[in-house]
Amino acid sequence: MKLCRKACDLADTARVREPRNAEFKDPKPDRSGRHGSLFPVAELTQQQQAILDFERQWWRYSGGKAHELEQQLAMTASEYYRTLNEIIDLPGALEHDPTLVRRLQRARALRRRRRSTASFRLAHLPH
Repeated sequence: MKLCRKACDLADTARVREPRNAEFKDPKPDRSGRHGSLFPVAELTQQQQAILDFERQWWRYSGGKAHELEQQLAMTASEYYRTLNEIIDLPGALEHDPTLVRRLQRARALRRRRRSTASFRLAHLPH
């Protein structure tokens, strides 16, 4: 009974704390644009979005990737990969699907490193 009275008394006397400076404004820039971007980002075209969407879920289709590329996007594999490589450098792509784009950028960087390391080794082989 005493504990209940003490807790009730404390609850009655507790004050709601006001912020120290109620008129404080956040110094961070206004990120009210789409997805919090500071600068307007060029939107992706429908085809570029379709390519990113296909890359994210191509494994769900029953056929091979090249076959599905021709069926869904009407592109050859070389056109598709060339276009995809250009798309992942666009800021709009990063806004459209950041996880996919970063994964593709890391994979591309890894392939480039491996190619450059392999060519360095070949150039320094003893004759």
